[in-house]
Amino acid sequence: MKTSKITRLWVLAALAACASTDPGGSTNELINGRLADEGEFPSTVAVAYFYDYGNGDGIDWPFCTAAKVGPRHILIAAHCVSGYDAQTGEVGVHSYARPGATLSLTNGTDLRFPIEGLRPFVVEETHVFPGYLEACAAAPESCGYITSLVEREPDVALIVAQEDIEGIPSARVDLRPVLVGEPLAIQGYGCRDSVNTPETRTTVELHTAPTLAIPSDSGAFRDVTRGYRPSDYREHVGPSYVVTPGPQVDFEQGGLCPGDSGGPLYRRQGRNDLVVGVNANYEFVLDPQDPTQLDGIPLTNWHTRLDAFSKENIGRWLAERGAQVAFSPLLGVYFEPTSCGEGFERRAVGFGGYYCVDGQGRVDGRLVSLEMISECALRREAAGEDTEACVAETWDEEEFLALRGEGPCATGASFDFRLGTCISDFFVQGALGERVTDACDAIGEPCGDVKAPTATVHRALTHAPVRPVVECVQATRDGRLSVRFGYESDALRPVHLPPGRNNHFGDVVDREQPADFLPGRHRRAARIDFAEGESVTWTLTSLDGTTTSVTADATSPRCR
Repeated sequence: MKTSKITRLWVLAALAACASTDPGGSTNELINGRLADEGEFPSTVAVAYFYDYGNGDGIDWPFCTAAKVGPRHILIAAHCVSGYDAQTGEVGVHSYARPGATLSLTNGTDLRFPIEGLRPFVVEETHVFPGYLEACAAAPESCGYITSLVEREPDVALIVAQEDIEGIPSARVDLRPVLVGEPLAIQGYGCRDSVNTPETRTTVELHTAPTLAIPSDSGAFRDVTRGYRPSDYREHVGPSYVVTPGPQVDFEQGGLCPGDSGGPLYRRQGRNDLVVGVNANYEFVLDPQDPTQLDGIPLTNWHTRLDAFSKENIGRWLAERGAQVAFSPLLGVYFEPTSCGEGFERRAVGFGGYYCVDGQGRVDGRLVSLEMISECALRREAAGEDTEACVAETWDEEEFLALRGEGPCATGASFDFRLGTCISDFFVQGALGERVTDACDAIGEPCGDVKAPTATVHRALTHAPVRPVVECVQATRDGRLSVRFGYESDALRPVHLPPGRNNHFGDVVDREQPADFLPGRHRRAARIDFAEGESVTWTLTSLDGTTTSVTADATSPRCR
């Protein structure tokens, strides 16, 4: 029983849409999603190529969902842009995605044929993860179908344009692993009824649904397309994919459908700019009305993992090809690339170490560990200097070398032979420090054993109060007032509280306040202007559930 991955059937369904003027069909979306608001996911795009009817006429045809993750970089599923060509017998990148080809994209949410507002770009290069192509070559006729060897490899690719793609903001690839139960957002421009139902719509719409990560073996014994045992899922699926529930698990959950391929899986937050997965695959049960056929509504959805602990370290692979990543020091995972990015040259340091520096003597911030940031902040605060430089994307070379140390990895990081890179000591499978074990004991989850789950350590070090602080208020030249906020965190490692229900200013959620809170007391975290007679309240709800609000008004202490 062969079922194609989530692009091919969409083409057939969409061709039917072009031939019809009746939108018809069900009103379900994504399969149980809703139409995304304009600007809600500004980095999510529909990618299109020109489909030639063969008579000199044609149409710009959206073939997959994707995410812009750099000035010229489009993150997409490998099966969207590569596969087996039956005519040539070759496996590789499809002609429409090869260097010199022209593609187009848009981040509009409600698209009607013929689609207007598409932004064309010329492809400079399309990178497909090598393991995917190798598996495809080993079983070419099943390439692009579920249950093939290919699905055990990361289904991910990166399209690089010749020039910057203007007008669409870039998201970032999040290097933190996704924890089971973590809230996420699934989305795509695909069909909305079921995988096996051709649709006759004249629109292509971006739909989204809230979801969460579930164990990789959740489909065991129910998925009829594979026959995997639970151990097979843990060995072959979990290392490469984040699994989310489909409508067969809970009918209110979102289900991937042809056309959703390549779409980003986001950490659910106010700014919607951290990508943790790529829509890639799914599982099915039999149709209860016809047991010889698959039910077209997914049991589970599979999203290619992008974190630093995924199979083959996909986050590093993407970063080395220019994708923007959420720099790991703020997120507790130290990340060391194997080569320097564009504009940086490699320099040796210490015993077997290196760093990347640009022409202005600025060091790539990915080579900075959490301990270096903490020490930098302490030094600068003691000297009365701005600590923002400690969390910048580039560092002063002299300061970097002074804090890094002489080892092969930066201070506070160790080389992990499983991952082939330097990572934060918090994640090394060895004895944990006393402050870490004390923090675990405080939450009632001992972690002295070297086999303690990473999730336990994460909770122990981050589940502590983070409190906003009013530093002072001063008058502005236009007669208004300006408040300067700081914060104080009791956590032992950075805490991620994105703008939203846990980090807001009342009705105004995002006022460019921090989303990552470092341990200790930090000043000048946010500055907000307000009118005389008004007030500004900042509310933070920590991961331990503690909610703290502070209010600034005309009676607050004045800045000196």
